[in-house]
Amino acid sequence: MSTRSESVSSRRAYILSALAVVAGGALISGNGPVLRFIENEDGWLILLVRQAGYVTVLLAFLGFQAQSARSRGGLAEDKARRPGREWPLIALGSVLLTIAFAGFHFALLHTTVATAVLMLASGPIIGAVLGYVLLGERVSRWLVLAVCMTT
Repeated sequence: MSTRSESVSSRRAYILSALAVVAGGALISGNGPVLRFIENEDGWLILLVRQAGYVTVLLAFLGFQAQSARSRGGLAEDKARRPGREWPLIALGSVLLTIAFAGFHFALLHTTVATAVLMLASGPIIGAVLGYVLLGERVSRWLVLAVCMTT
């Protein structure tokens, strides 16, 4: 019986993840025109304000998630899944993602929106190719089709 509930839970998590990706894509698509309409030309100030907003939303989400876990009594299970030796990789990923976000932000300010968005959209294709070449990661036909459709 637990296998069925785990399967339903896994499918539900997959659907929620897919919806989050679609929502993220929809939200980021409006960044270019909005950024062009801002009167202030100082890119660092705009980046600081946007990052403060992102951190606020992220902390609120994490607080909500922790409260939800406490109310379900799942805090002990959440502690068991905390990363240990992965922290250096998580920190490296965070730094690289921050650099990528800042690069996208300044690309929107200093080039055309179309060029910046094309570079952003080519990321999954480059990631799939590098994963195949460097890591031997197999890429399914469905994944190739999905990447091509979203680019």
